[in-house]
Amino acid sequence: MLPAYKLKGSVAVSICVAASAANVILDIQYRETVPTPLVAFLLVISTSSGFYTYWAFTKAKGYSAVLGIVLACFTVVGFIVLLMLPDKHPQPKIPKVA
Repeated sequence: MLPAYKLKGSVAVSICVAASAANVILDIQYRETVPTPLVAFLLVISTSSGFYTYWAFTKAKGYSAVLGIVLACFTVVGFIVLLMLPDKHPQPKIPKVA
């Protein structure tokens, strides 16, 4: 995996989880009083960072960005497929110590 894309994907996952958690907490605690634009904003942030996560991890493995967006549309199944995709980047060989 390319480290730069892996880092971007990890940051996007964190943002996605935080926005989703905030949305759930607001829904549970303040269902009647929370403003709708705030919920919509958190939903947009969560969804877009989720798509960005798939994009970054497919790029990190050496595949097309379009594949990442397609996999994001299939959520859990797409995540399983993404995990099973082999890395196209050669791994550095570690010399054996005698």
